[in-house]
This record gives sequence, C-alpha cells and structure tokens, in this order.
Amino acid sequence: MTATVGVCVVGDGAIAQIHCRNVAANKNCQLLYIVGKTPSILKSIAEELKATALEDIEDALKDVRIRAVMIASPTVTHYEYIMQSLRAGKHVFCEKPLVTKPELVQECFEEARARGLHLLCGFMRRFDRNFSRLRASILNGDIGTLQLLHFSTKHSMAKLSDPTSFDMYHEVLSHELDLLCFFSGLQKPSEVFATSSQFPPPAGLGLPNSTPDVLVVVLKYEAGLTCVIELHNNVSYMYDQRVEASGEKGLLVAENERESTVASVSSDGTPSLSRSPEFYSQRYADAYRKESEHFLNVVINGVQPFITFDDCYNVAILAEAIKTACQTHSPVILK
Repeated sequence: MTATVGVCVVGDGAIAQIHCRNVAANKNCQLLYIVGKTPSILKSIAEELKATALEDIEDALKDVRIRAVMIASPTVTHYEYIMQSLRAGKHVFCEKPLVTKPELVQECFEEARARGLHLLCGFMRRFDRNFSRLRASILNGDIGTLQLLHFSTKHSMAKLSDPTSFDMYHEVLSHELDLLCFFSGLQKPSEVFATSSQFPPPAGLGLPNSTPDVLVVVLKYEAGLTCVIELHNNVSYMYDQRVEASGEKGLLVAENERESTVASVSSDGTPSLSRSPEFYSQRYADAYRKESEHFLNVVINGVQPFITFDDCYNVAILAEAIKTACQTHSPVILK
C-alpha cells in the first residue's frame, strides 16, 4: 500500500476499539474520527489515539480527507450508517451482520455498486490462520470429497455489553454460517433443521427474545454434504471454538489457540494444558488486524475484496432459515 487514507470508525464498544487501534497502528492510514454514543469511553479512546471524538457521523462525512468508514456500532444502526457513508462517497467496512434482512443486504450492495464504492462485511474468521489453512486443505483435495463439517462453539453471551438486544441467529451464528460457506465453496444447503433449549438462571442466561442457551443446527446439501453447528451460549469457563472437516480420505481439525503448547502432568497423574483465550478479542486479535489491512488494501490499491455480496446475502438467508426452523420446530426447505 502506497497512500495514506483518512478513516472514521463508528462505534465505541469493544470491537470498535479493536478497529480503532488497528487503524491507528497502520502506517498507510490515519484515524481521524471516532463516532460514538458513550462520552466517557469515546473521549478516552480518542485521546489515546489522537483522533477527534464525535457524536454525529455527518461531521466526519463532510471531511474530504475521509475515504473510508469502518462501522462497529450496534446492528440496528448499521443500515443507516452504511447508506449515509456510501451517499457521502466513502468506502465502507461494516461489522457482521451487515444487516439482518436479505433484501437490505441487496439494497446496501446495490448502493455501493451504483457509486463505484467498496462495501465489505466483517467476517474476520476468514482471516484466522488456522481456518485459512483448513480451507486450503479442503480445496486442495487433501481429505477427498468434503462429507461432514462440524462446528463447536462455547462462549458466554453474558459478557456482551447488551445481550438482550441481540438477534442471536444473525449476530452470533453468522460467523459459523460464513465459515460454512467459506469451506464448502459453491455448494448451498437444501434443507435446514434446528433445535434449541433454554434453562432458567443461574444455569441459563434468562435472556428475552427467545435467545437460546443451546442451539444445534443441521444443514443438508443435495450433493451429500452434512453440516452440524453446536452453539452453547452460557459457558463462563472458556472461549471454545473448533471445526472438523471430514471426507473419505481424511480428517481436518482446527483446534483452539492456546497460550503455549506446553502441557504438564503432576505427581498424582493430573494432566494440565495452558489456557485458551477467554474472549474473542484475544482469540482473533491477529485476524482482526489482517481484516483491517485487507479493507485498506482494497480501498487504496483496488485489490479484489475477499468478502462479497454473495457471502453476506447467503449468510442472511441461512440465518433466517435457522431462526424459522427453531421457531416452527420444522425443517426449512431452501430453494
């Protein structure tokens, strides 16, 4: 990358702060503005990174130095911020989910295309080194025909700043759905099954909006591939994310990152492993950095975006289908 790009980051939560620091550390861009709604946090991060704190994005969009906007605000605000930024002539990166309705995904990308601008969505797990290598092995035919994908995620939604506002199917499950599409290539599922359960506190989260503590999804493909997604939302003891891909020639496994590879066994025979990261900001720190670098490379040098309209649209379609399958207790047939 050879030019300096003025950047505005929208949001002052944990993910927004990750993006702010990654932009500030990148020599090819300058973090000029941070837009947020929490004055104390906004002031602190802006002073730390020598940016200007704003409560209204319009003030930043008027600045001709701003070429790119990175949106990491609550999902309900995404559509408005995306459209404002595109109409002001700015390239846009937006955290997942872009929006929660497939038709709005289409509308956002049509606006970007009409204005000759780039729009990327923050599916940062694609930039994780382990998932990248797993995909490369699948595409290389190392395990033969991909027959089974198994995703296992255990985390705590109680650590989120406002879990009650979440549409879990779009906001939490979207990463697994994107990796599913990323790994399976051009294949699309034909049928979706889903079941979930809630437990009363303290065993369960007790969240509204029918947000489950446990969700299990099965997706079937016409070519024979089966995908299983297990999501446990009330795990306080670890941040656990694993993927298995199996075919007739072999098995691929992406395990958790750990602080080190050193294991120990005590005198009484008790084994011990180093701890896994406790939260996504630790587990995917490098992926977030690579994601920001990619977006800026797209803006400055016009490289091909790694995440496209089809990726965002397919995830939105699948999230809606899974939600319907859970709520109706019936399989959903996809066209």
